[in-house]
Amino acid sequence: MPLACLLLPDLTNRLAERKIEAVLKSDDILVIRCEDGIEVHVSWCDEGGEPVKGEPKVAWFGKHVYVKTAHIGVFGKAAGE
Repeated sequence: MPLACLLLPDLTNRLAERKIEAVLKSDDILVIRCEDGIEVHVSWCDEGGEPVKGEPKVAWFGKHVYVKTAHIGVFGKAAGE
C-alpha cells in the first residue's frame, strides 16, 4: 500500500478539531502548526521508510459538496402508478 494512503488518515486523526495557524516548509519537512501549539512535521520517505528529498505541490484545491439523493415517485409505489 502506498505511503500516502497510510499517511492521510493519520494526519486527519492528529489534526481533528484543531485550528491550523500556518503551513510551512523547510528544506525537507512540511510543518503544519496549530493554534494550540501542536505541530505536525511531515517528511517524504521511500517504501522502506528512508527519507527522500521532495517538494510539496498542491495537487487539488476546492470544496467538497455533499448532497442527499432525491427520489422520484411516492414511497412504496413505483413511479407512474
